[in-house]
Amino acid sequence: MKVGLGLYRHMLSRESYDFARQTGCTHIVIHLVDYFRQGEVNPRNNQPTGGRSGYWGHAGDPDDALWTVGEMRRIRHEIEDAGLVLEAIENLDPAIWYDILLDGPSRPQQMERVKTIVRRMGDAGIPVLGYNFSIAGVCGRVSGPWGRGGAVTVGMDGPVDDIPMAKGTVWNMIYREDDLQASQPAATHEELWKRLEGFLQEIVPVAEESGVRLAAHPDDPPMPTMRQQPRLVYQPHMYQRLIDLVQEQRVGTVRRYACRDERRRRLRCCRSIQPAGEDRLYPFAECCRQGPALSRDLYR
Repeated sequence: MKVGLGLYRHMLSRESYDFARQTGCTHIVIHLVDYFRQGEVNPRNNQPTGGRSGYWGHAGDPDDALWTVGEMRRIRHEIEDAGLVLEAIENLDPAIWYDILLDGPSRPQQMERVKTIVRRMGDAGIPVLGYNFSIAGVCGRVSGPWGRGGAVTVGMDGPVDDIPMAKGTVWNMIYREDDLQASQPAATHEELWKRLEGFLQEIVPVAEESGVRLAAHPDDPPMPTMRQQPRLVYQPHMYQRLIDLVQEQRVGTVRRYACRDERRRRLRCCRSIQPAGEDRLYPFAECCRQGPALSRDLYR
């Protein structure tokens, strides 16, 4: 069992690392994606939010150095100097792989870039890449004083299927503004599973060679469709389907535990999943600090 925090890009500082140590954490999961860039209604003091019709911000990394071996090594060394272990990078910038998710014309070039990132992670000594193979992403998320004792936490502003997803967006972020007035045609569930299968067939051998494990994010919230786009993993049996897609040791799944009761229920689900080979389930934690309130989850 490992206790860790997930830190957004703007939180990668010694202050955050010290806070992690003070709360008893040993491991860190980092986000290099800037979910808040040019976001109109997405404050940086919470998890990314945008409401039912809004978007988090603009995709695209203005500082490509964040994905170089040197920069990743620097971040890892800073975390290790604080007495912690960098366990994983969670998520790819939508600008890097939107046509992989949409099966668009730039897919071959984007696959090569993702492969390069995985190789660089291996060279930098970062062992896990978490990825969210989702078209609409975590949309409809808002914040409010709904936690214990009135703590600010996130919730869903539903329904979230009556407003179609705009072209030029994936994953609740904008990658091309010119297309926002049109709607993205809806894919089917089987089309999305086929896209994932093709992605894993190409990326798993590269991950194996690089010593990097892949950990898939479940659909959050667990709905069959969001913004009229299909979701992949929103029921327990779908975890098994994901694992069975590619029979390699470095394909895993991510779990998020929202509370103690939810954690028990999902642990029962985990025990029913039969991975091929060694245990490859990598549930991640994410921490949101809001004043004196702290919501901390465990991952194993």
